[in-house]
Amino acid sequence: MAPPAWGRADSTCLTGDDPAVAVDADQIAALEDLIAATCPCAEFDGSDGKSKRAYRRCAGSLLSEATKNGALRNKCKARVKKAYARSNCGYPEDFAAVTCIERSSRGKVGCRVMAAEKCVDNPGRVTRVTCSEAERCVDAADDNGDYLVDSRDSAECRSSIPTTTATASATATEMIADTATPTSEPTATPTDTPPATPVDTATDTPTQLPSATPTPTHCTASGPIIPHIDVNLDDDPQSPPVPPDPRANNCVPQSINAGGCAINPLDGTIANYFDASATVDNSRCPGDPAPSYHWELFKPPGLAGAPYASAGISGYHGPVLTILPNSLPSLAGTDAGQDIFWRVRLTVTSNAGTGQSTESYFRFDYQQSSLTLQASTDCQMSGFYLGADCAIEYPNSLPPNEPT
Repeated sequence: MAPPAWGRADSTCLTGDDPAVAVDADQIAALEDLIAATCPCAEFDGSDGKSKRAYRRCAGSLLSEATKNGALRNKCKARVKKAYARSNCGYPEDFAAVTCIERSSRGKVGCRVMAAEKCVDNPGRVTRVTCSEAERCVDAADDNGDYLVDSRDSAECRSSIPTTTATASATATEMIADTATPTSEPTATPTDTPPATPVDTATDTPTQLPSATPTPTHCTASGPIIPHIDVNLDDDPQSPPVPPDPRANNCVPQSINAGGCAINPLDGTIANYFDASATVDNSRCPGDPAPSYHWELFKPPGLAGAPYASAGISGYHGPVLTILPNSLPSLAGTDAGQDIFWRVRLTVTSNAGTGQSTESYFRFDYQQSSLTLQASTDCQMSGFYLGADCAIEYPNSLPPNEPT
């Protein structure tokens, strides 16, 4: 019997009768070796430039180059990208990130990366198993070799956790290294070499003194702020762009209720990033301070359009808003009704010149979250859900004291 279709672009990766499938395993293995050599997990420790996002960017660039140059079939791109998204590389040491296999009470099997202390059973709902030796979920729990963790796997740590090697085989090197030339960061700290002091050389031409004082150049910038928001720039970039492209057909008048431009659904099992650092402040002159940012999240009108905050969401007052896995509940099947979109409002304020502000709105559907709306509501109101301390059961649902 043919394997079931996944309904996704990677449905025939490693499976099916297409003769091209025969190269998938070798191509993936070669790419894994290249990523292990270029983006060693141990070097991504959560410090500046070595974060989870930086690791995904490093691995993602090699993945994109491999598919672009034919070293990996495009049918496998989504599956490989997901495998590297679910890794413990890039987390700070004190977070103690582990791969955690989960089996729900209905038999659904999955895997997430979380703090070791959180990978514990939730009686009656989900059982969890820690695989501390595995960097990625597929290393921990992919029993049948389809590069996925799902209900066809055993929900137990594999008896032998595979390790990626830093040196690819000759075949792997030819398959990828010749087609993709990754840019690696320098290992040595560059030393600034001061420019050489010019030496005046005597000539027959006398030195000319300026005849007049140069007119100083004045910056008279006073233009508007143009917000530019990239959503998951390094992993599943969103379309249409935010702020809305005037040609986009799924953008409605911007407000909290209408929600602005609808972007692709966000996967609640992974971290999501809203990055406005590319915003242009046309009021700034050289040396002026950067603009200020304020992100706000709102429930849809069916839930009173109330604001939402979470301990799993950070960067409310910075250029990048980070939403950790399961920091929002999925709204499908709730009192939100047909409108299940979370709203985001970004206010960017210039700290130079006129001090003008610009607001942008967009909306998104947050899917596959293990956090329920009821648990989130109860935790925010009382700190407890069904008698359990939310700091233990739902660590991302307690709202922080957001700085003003």
